[in-house]
Amino acid sequence: MADNILEIKGLKKYFDTPAGKLHAVDNVNLTIERGKTLGIVGESGCGKSTTGRVILKLIEPTDGQILFDGHDITNLRPHAMRKFRNDMQIIFQDPFSSLDPKRTVGQACRGLFSARLRLAKVQFDVLPKQYSLAAAAIIASITIHLSFLAGRPR
Repeated sequence: MADNILEIKGLKKYFDTPAGKLHAVDNVNLTIERGKTLGIVGESGCGKSTTGRVILKLIEPTDGQILFDGHDITNLRPHAMRKFRNDMQIIFQDPFSSLDPKRTVGQACRGLFSARLRLAKVQFDVLPKQYSLAAAAIIASITIHLSFLAGRPR
C-alpha cells in the first residue's frame, strides 16, 4: 500500500455568477504519494489555480474530500489549517511573478531554505555557505547543471 501525502476525492468548486453556476472545478480525483510531485497542466481558465486554492483551502470547496497526510482537512476552519499549510505548497504558473530577476537561482534557493526554517521556528545559525551547498545538492538531484545556480530567471 502506498504512503499517500494527498488524496482528493470528488473535489468540486462552483461559483455563483449572474449567468448561473460556473463549474470551475468539477469532480477532481487524484492521489500523490509521499515524496512525489504533481504538475497540473491545462488551458488558461480550465481550473488549475482554483484546484490548488481549494486544496490549500484558500477558498472553500463546494463538495468533495481533501485528505492531507491521513487527516481529513475538508471542513477545517482557517485557524486549524495553519499547521497543515506549513507542509503544503502551490507554485502558480507565472514564473515571472514567482522568481525575482535581480536574484540568482542559488540566492532564491537559499531564500526558500531560510523562509522554511523561520516557518518551522528553527532557531540556529546556518552559514550562507551551507545554504549554497544545500542549493547545489537540490539542483544536482534534479539533474540541472550546477552552473544554473549563478543564473538569473529570464
